[in-house]
This record gives sequence, structure tokens and C-alpha cells, in this order.
Amino acid sequence: MFNLILKDFLLQKKITLFTIAYALVFNLTCYLSSSNLDKLEILPIFGIVFFTYLSIFYMIGIEERNKSLVIINSLPLERSQIVISKYISLIFFTIVNALTLYLPTFIFGIIFRNNQIYSLNYSILTVFIALLLILFSIYYPLYFKYGYNSMRVFSFIFYILMFSIPGFLQKLMKNSNIFHKFVQYTLTNPQKTLLILFTLALSIFIISLYFSIAIYKNKDL
Repeated sequence: MFNLILKDFLLQKKITLFTIAYALVFNLTCYLSSSNLDKLEILPIFGIVFFTYLSIFYMIGIEERNKSLVIINSLPLERSQIVISKYISLIFFTIVNALTLYLPTFIFGIIFRNNQIYSLNYSILTVFIALLLILFSIYYPLYFKYGYNSMRVFSFIFYILMFSIPGFLQKLMKNSNIFHKFVQYTLTNPQKTLLILFTLALSIFIISLYFSIAIYKNKDL
């Protein structure tokens, strides 16, 4: 299974190079900026989500073009291992992208002794990663059932959802009293709320894994 995850990483290594370039540009921008740095705080977190999204779909697209899954399924591997490797790859890409984006931040902060360079906002990061897990929990069972080509439309919808949800939630908070009260509760109990949200997302992710395994085991290739 390790080799499957390594294969996924090597397929999307170009995305990792883009992530490194993004991290360097972000840190340089923070270092040179003298005002409105609060607007830059979301950029690394946006980068983690965006580049993880790109990593997954870029890797799946290359696999489809090269018919890699056909070859992999001809090897003495259980289908469950193939499915599990995809779910682990998502977590692995998220961690790699987070380290790629934030390690330069810490290094720049130490080298230049600049407090303007932002540190990690764990609350916002937890929310975005939870959304990432939930959305891929929906995507993967459909992908293993219908395949890459049938899921291209969903991939586009997935992209729109990923980056429109924060704006939608902001509008909902302004227009809905119930949702506004919920947000106020989360602000007064942030750690508890984030723990519940992440636990829920992780539970959905695990349930999705079992569904995907069951679907792929019974699929005719």
C-alpha cells in the first residue's frame, strides 16, 4: 500500500512544485507588506485546500490517461488496498501541502525576525480541512462507482462548492437568526465546536471509505 501512496505522490509532484512557489510568493508578500496583513491570513489555508484539490484530481486524471488502474488491478493486490490508498493519499497530500506552505513561514519569521509573517490559524484550518474531508467523502464513492470520465461534471461542481461555501455561510449568517446564534455559540465555545466538527468530518470520511470499498469490490472492470 505504501507503494500505491508513493505512486500517487509522484504522479502529482508538479503540483507540489507549484505549492512551493506559492509559499515563497506568500511569504515574500507578507515580508514586504506594511498594512492590511489580516487579509493575507486566509491565503495559506486557501492554498492547502486548493493544492490538495489539484493534487487529487491531477493524479486521478493522469491515472485515467495512462490506464494505471487497469494495470494496478492486474497485480496481486486487494481492491480494498487500492481504495484505502486513495483515502490515505488525500490525508497525505493535505499534510504535505500544509507543511510546504507553513514551514517557509516559520523559517522566514526566524531569519528576518518579522512578526508580520503570519502564524497558523488552527480554527480556520480545521474548518477548511473538515469541509475537504466531507466533500471528498462524497466524491470518492461516486468516483469508484462511475469512474473518472463520468465524474468530470461533478469535479467542476466540487470545485465551485469548495470555494463558494465560505461565502455562502457568511451570507447565511447575516440572513438567518438560527445560523447566527449557532455561529455565536461556536465563537464562545470554539474548541468544543471545532472538535465536534472535525470528529463529524472524520466519521463521515471513514463511513465513506467503507462504502467505497464495498462499491469497488463489486465493480466490473
